[in-house]
Amino acid sequence: PPCNRRHPRFPARLPAWIQHPGGEAGLQRLAAETVNVSHAGLTLALPEAPAPGTALDLQVETPFGLVEAEGRLAWTEVQPHRTWAGVTLQRLQTAQDALRWEQFIGSLEERVIHSPDARRSRMLPPTPPPQRGAGMRGSGSSPPRGASRRDRTERDSPPRKGSTS
Repeated sequence: PPCNRRHPRFPARLPAWIQHPGGEAGLQRLAAETVNVSHAGLTLALPEAPAPGTALDLQVETPFGLVEAEGRLAWTEVQPHRTWAGVTLQRLQTAQDALRWEQFIGSLEERVIHSPDARRSRMLPPTPPPQRGAGMRGSGSSPPRGASRRDRTERDSPPRKGSTS
């Protein structure tokens, strides 16, 4: 699976179904389970999957209700007992579907942000170090404004032998 995603993925196991062209009736419907989800896509565990690039209709049962969407299979990875499939969401069917999906993803984000060990588990990026010079005047990390290199060297160096200062 690709590692250059724009949206963070959150682990979530939910019942799902995909429908795509194929099979004897012209459409094939498969039961699936979500593995992880994001604003723009999800990973499914399926018994089998169509080829990457296949357009499909998707249903996911979230805690906020059933969400129906159109998607495209981005990638597949075949395992011995199941297939993993990455789906890019292209269009949520209705405004209500979009609201339910955003509520669901938002609830997962909130859970991660408020998790007591979110930073330790690297679910959130580490806090960046403070910028040098930004609000750190007088900390000794940089010379005072207007000080010359000579002033800084004389101030920071130990006294020389025979010096009176």
